[in-house]
Amino acid sequence: INARRNITGSGGYADVNDWLRRTTGTPGATPTSPLSSTRGFAYLPAYWWVDRLGNTTAKTKGIEGIATLGGGNIAIAAGNTVSNVSVASATSRSAAATASPVNVNNRNSIPSENAVYGGGDVRIDAGGDLLGGQYLMGRGTAKLAAGGDIGGSGGIADIATAPAFWLMGWSDDPALQGTQVKVEALGSVTLGSVANPTVVAVAKNAGTSITNASPGYRALPSFFFSYAPDDSLAVKSVGGDLSLLGAESNPAVRQANDVLPPRFSAVAMEGDVSGGPHYFDNGAEKSVTPNLANTDLSLYQFPDSNGLFRLLAGDAVHDLVLKQSDWLPGNLTTADDQTLALSDYPASKSYTFNSPI
Repeated sequence: INARRNITGSGGYADVNDWLRRTTGTPGATPTSPLSSTRGFAYLPAYWWVDRLGNTTAKTKGIEGIATLGGGNIAIAAGNTVSNVSVASATSRSAAATASPVNVNNRNSIPSENAVYGGGDVRIDAGGDLLGGQYLMGRGTAKLAAGGDIGGSGGIADIATAPAFWLMGWSDDPALQGTQVKVEALGSVTLGSVANPTVVAVAKNAGTSITNASPGYRALPSFFFSYAPDDSLAVKSVGGDLSLLGAESNPAVRQANDVLPPRFSAVAMEGDVSGGPHYFDNGAEKSVTPNLANTDLSLYQFPDSNGLFRLLAGDAVHDLVLKQSDWLPGNLTTADDQTLALSDYPASKSYTFNSPI
């Protein structure tokens, strides 16, 4: 997509987790309850896919914006401003074509092999500002560059609509895994949320019966990390300040407390690197936004033996909190080892995700 002047989206696109659906199930009376039972539960691998139409019962929308769903690249260039677009290089995961059924509990079966499909590269160039929007990278590389500022729909000070980035990178084939994202502006950068979508809450049907909603919309979604070890996000401001807001700009992402990819860097060559409107009062984290005054806006990062967290500023680094994890990556639930069973659900039949990070 090319324009000599501006490229403008609606800004009202469906949230990524409205249309990027993942495995859901209903708890059974026993671990061997049959899938056909209204209270049965299958042992479910970690699958995700793109919903193109939405679900009336769950009141969710299908995918909107600019996307490749089966693999392919996206290039967007504007001589002036790119604003309020939704761009997705989406992947999906399902049973591999060569898979065979493997019995896991004398009642249910899972595939012997799984595979990730899709992904591709994204390039977005704005001669002026790059404003608002959300960006999903399933796997591949992305570069977003602006000759002006990168920030919210209303400009660099509009923190409520600052760009949201969703990174995955997972692939069952190690040769194809990973996503690397670079964001650069000649002016200032205000970055909204950065999150791994498969550990963030999804819109779902409220019922518990296996018959009252389509797969992916039942009451109990799965939660797992879909990062790859080499996933990275590098953000640079050449001539201004760089603000990393954490989950502030997106209530849905706030529930995941912004888990950064294994490799992350933020560079302001001539200005500050900061947490934007966050500040500290007697050691307590605060925000100038009243409704977030008592909200944990700290950053987390997915642990990896080759991980990186780097902040560089020409002026100052201030008011950013990183809660780094000392968990072994192999002890975290990922797409490789997530298979839900009855024991994953408490007696209330509602699954509550508490990040081990």
